[in-house]
Amino acid sequence: MASGCYSQGLIENVDGGIDWKTTPTEPYKMQLTQSSYTPDKEADEDLADVVADKVTGTTDQSLVGASLANPAEDVGNNRVEMDYTATVVFTAVAGGETAGFVIIYHDDSGVAADSALICFLDFSGGNIATNGSDITITINTEGVWALDYGA
Repeated sequence: MASGCYSQGLIENVDGGIDWKTTPTEPYKMQLTQSSYTPDKEADEDLADVVADKVTGTTDQSLVGASLANPAEDVGNNRVEMDYTATVVFTAVAGGETAGFVIIYHDDSGVAADSALICFLDFSGGNIATNGSDITITINTEGVWALDYGA
């Protein structure tokens, strides 16, 4: 499955519950998720819905500071893009599992049931077999996610 956005994340973004800016007041995090996970854009709403799909032994990584880019218009593609410009490293990921996605969520309270899922991103090179090495995530230059406003 390709990358996509969760409906709850879009709702919270539009109603102001999520503030995607270079100086957010609350943290965004990234979870490394198993390849067996099947994203459900409507039913998966918060971190509690996907915590069982997390790659064993990994620590969710914070997306912080100047690496978050303010929303920007991409006129050529008729959309507004939200971007993260730094790489994210999951260190020494234990072997024996296969990572298939990263999930970005808004950790507004530290409580899984209150942490809205924003989007899931697949790996351009396919699933990653874990072997004790680091897994480095580099976000596509077109942004983390985008809102299309048509032609």
